[in-house]
Amino acid sequence: MMIHNRSFHSMSLNSNQIKHVSQSIQMTVQATTLNHEIILASDFSPKRTVLIPVDGSKNSAHALDHAIKSLLNAENDLVVLLHARTMATFAAALAMNYHEFAKSEYKQSVTLLESLAEKLKSNGYHVKAISTAGDAREVIDEQIEAIKPDLVVVASHGKGALEKAFVGSVSQHVLRHCKSPVVVIPLH
Repeated sequence: MMIHNRSFHSMSLNSNQIKHVSQSIQMTVQATTLNHEIILASDFSPKRTVLIPVDGSKNSAHALDHAIKSLLNAENDLVVLLHARTMATFAAALAMNYHEFAKSEYKQSVTLLESLAEKLKSNGYHVKAISTAGDAREVIDEQIEAIKPDLVVVASHGKGALEKAFVGSVSQHVLRHCKSPVVVIPLH
């Protein structure tokens, strides 16, 4: 098998190398498509479902804290935390071991969600936490369609101005496209 690439010289791969590349691609696809759910709400019929996308930023933490203090009701609400894991670009995949990147992102996402879910659970809330790979806007749209939340709570700003300049604000996207009521928590 010959691989041609504009930035690299042609190279020949033997059957063992092809098998290794094939296994690596398969493991990477599994790691990037793997979803994870944490459910701390057994036998609970909520009066209201509140979706709160989180990204690990200080602004996201502030939005969650504000929701706990001012918007959520522990007796009636199911709080659904959602984290969209980063998908490496093709350029990043070339520069690093993409499979290791995907596994690392998955572990960080699950750790973040476990921590936030435990915080909510210790305050008496019923919690479901979802980690999935993809663009945050698309993941949020998909989960809104699947969950049909009564309320969505988002931070006004996420991980940074540079990201906003290139991909647009997630909170602006949610405001424009969400059919459920949306509460945007501003920076303080």
